[in-house]
Amino acid sequence: MGLIFVGSVFPGETVYNLSCPITLSIFYEEVSSQMQGLLVNRIIPVFLILMAAAVFFNLILTPVYHDGSDDYAIWKILNWPMALGVLIALIASYVRCRSVSRDEPNSLKSLRASLVLYGAIALAMIYYWEWIWTLNPDSETGLAVTSHMVYFPLVDALFTVIAISTGKYLWQDAE
Repeated sequence: MGLIFVGSVFPGETVYNLSCPITLSIFYEEVSSQMQGLLVNRIIPVFLILMAAAVFFNLILTPVYHDGSDDYAIWKILNWPMALGVLIALIASYVRCRSVSRDEPNSLKSLRASLVLYGAIALAMIYYWEWIWTLNPDSETGLAVTSHMVYFPLVDALFTVIAISTGKYLWQDAE
């Protein structure tokens, strides 16, 4: 097997011999680490901010385009990525709060991190309760519809604030 090199031969750059198992392992770990960094530092924050924008604009525009029926087709689509966004915000805010509380326990930064964490916990509780309720085929009757009309706008507003806050933090933390 011939030698395979990746990279260029400039000062300070790494050259890998991919025919050596140890070097291949180091190369894989470095690439894997860079991909994880890209995912956490750029893709997830962009996802959260785009979801927050989509939820915000759909919340504002629902009365304009909705025909008055019990079916909210766009919300049924948005609810799935929102479920992921709520989970990401909950995990990211927990990790941030834990890190900040350990480094700076009695600071304004710690208070902000705690507020976002508790907001994310409240959001997750209300969102998943309401969303799972709507997945039940018999949920769109009587008082349940009234419940959806009250809780989902609250959830959407809270999701927008928490997702933007968490996305902004993750983006800035990468720099």
